[in-house]
Amino acid sequence: MNQESKRLEGRVVVKSVPWITHKQVLDSIRTSVFVNEQGVAAEIVTDGTDKDCFHFLLEDDGYPIGCGRLQASGKIERMAVLLGHRNRGLGAGLLDFIIEFAREKQLESLYLHAQLAARSYYERAGFAIEGEVFSEAGIDHVAMRMEISTATDSFISGVTYPHPFAELSLKIAGNARRSLRIYSPKLDHEIFDNDEWSAAISGLIRRGREAKVKILICNANAIVSRGHRLLNIARRLSSSVTIQRLDQHPEVTDECYVLRDLDGIVYKPDEPGRPGFYEPDSRASCLHFIEKFDLLWEQSVADPELRQLSL
Repeated sequence: MNQESKRLEGRVVVKSVPWITHKQVLDSIRTSVFVNEQGVAAEIVTDGTDKDCFHFLLEDDGYPIGCGRLQASGKIERMAVLLGHRNRGLGAGLLDFIIEFAREKQLESLYLHAQLAARSYYERAGFAIEGEVFSEAGIDHVAMRMEISTATDSFISGVTYPHPFAELSLKIAGNARRSLRIYSPKLDHEIFDNDEWSAAISGLIRRGREAKVKILICNANAIVSRGHRLLNIARRLSSSVTIQRLDQHPEVTDECYVLRDLDGIVYKPDEPGRPGFYEPDSRASCLHFIEKFDLLWEQSVADPELRQLSL
């Protein structure tokens, strides 16, 4: 996927642009946000390295409203959205675009210096804090980093169950930035009931309040009677992690799949012995299964046994 532009909502588009042809408009956005609004010195904003960076522009019906840049080293900088266009999720869309762009460039990690007030914004995208708060341009910042999957982490066919499905599903979960959807009729203990899965889900939730995990099962008896680490997390973090039961339904099968955000999936088919697949970077495949999962979720129910806390 060689992405050069992407529509976010309505007439809002984010795209990669050359510095040589867009210098004036990018400078204008930065000056408005960093210099005029935040009081950063103009000579700090203009550091002379732009010609060596990748640049990104947000446009609303052709009008420039935001920007960002990426160094070849993986550092994201100059993220800015004009005041009248904030609180619409456009900055998050811009950041997601840059992350995907970096993945296509086969960068293994990204890092940035986030203004402390924007820390949670980057946490929701999957960045983790490194070190202590420091001052930069007179504003409190914190260093943040995230590891990203690259082309070396690609499609795998012939995935058998329970292994390597177990290892690949955990890899999917560990890379989640905003959401996980799990369909497993029995939430098999061999796959999901371990400390690594607990850590992956807890880590996702810690990244931001908007992180969500939805788990769809068909039989609650085994996990309630025997106990289950993910059930314990759902009971403890009920606002972020939800397990629901799907009663008899024409679409109920014995398949199993884990969906990460909007682009990652590991899948086991319904037929015994038939191998599945792993696609860590396929928006088309993932969205197909998200649509299927969400339709089933609407038909599911909240089982009181799953909510009950042990005394």
